[in-house]
Amino acid sequence: MPAPFQWLLDPWQSAIVGPGAAVTVVVGASAAAIGCWVLLRDLPYAAESLSHGMFPGLVAASLLGIPIAIGGIAGLAVAAAAITAARRWVSPDNHSVAVAITPLLGLGAILALSGPVPPGVGDALFGDVLAADTTDLLTALVLTPVLLVLLRTAHWRLLASGVRSSDSSRMDTLVICLLVVATAMAAGSLGALLAVALIIGPASAAERMALRASTMLWLAAGIAALSAVVGIEVAWHAGIAAGPTIAICAIIPAAASALLLPKQITT
Repeated sequence: MPAPFQWLLDPWQSAIVGPGAAVTVVVGASAAAIGCWVLLRDLPYAAESLSHGMFPGLVAASLLGIPIAIGGIAGLAVAAAAITAARRWVSPDNHSVAVAITPLLGLGAILALSGPVPPGVGDALFGDVLAADTTDLLTALVLTPVLLVLLRTAHWRLLASGVRSSDSSRMDTLVICLLVVATAMAAGSLGALLAVALIIGPASAAERMALRASTMLWLAAGIAALSAVVGIEVAWHAGIAAGPTIAICAIIPAAASALLLPKQITT
């Protein structure tokens, strides 16, 4: 085999890379598809804020000695409920999201600073791609089709709600709920904070390449999967952390497309 090809295949011959890479590709693709509707419905600040709202749940779970994943999911659920309530009863604008999430972030900080930094919180926030195992992969393979079916089923309702204000709030709530699941799935490998890069980055790039929403979803999923593969290659050969590298690779297409292309999407 030619040396360049062998060099590219080196990471994939390691037993610790395979499961983590597969999880990141599968989860990243579905997260990016949901990210398309996050952008089209002007919810990127809510997506970014969910990861911060997850923090008190992570810390509480660690302090109570329960699985940190349960705390993370509980934190995401509380954050999603707070964001939905604030958008409905305070204001649909982004400042209501800040009003809802800032107290949760403060609560997490109070819990974390009340004693030693709880173990596992760092991985939950920033991820550990190479720590993924077969269970993580099976979970991703089960949940991803469910998310995609829900997206497909709600596709036309999501499109129509853009001009039917009575449906808008309910569709925003649906997108936020799907976002909770995607963030929870991605938190295991990339971490809650870095997962936002896979949710928003590929979708932002696809928005400038596609003429229709359906095409945008496919493009975003492909960009996310490619970002995961390239990120692992770069991290392996450069000897740096895989999670942050994948996150940077997911953002680069968005930055490049913003400089070179106008928005193309027409729903």
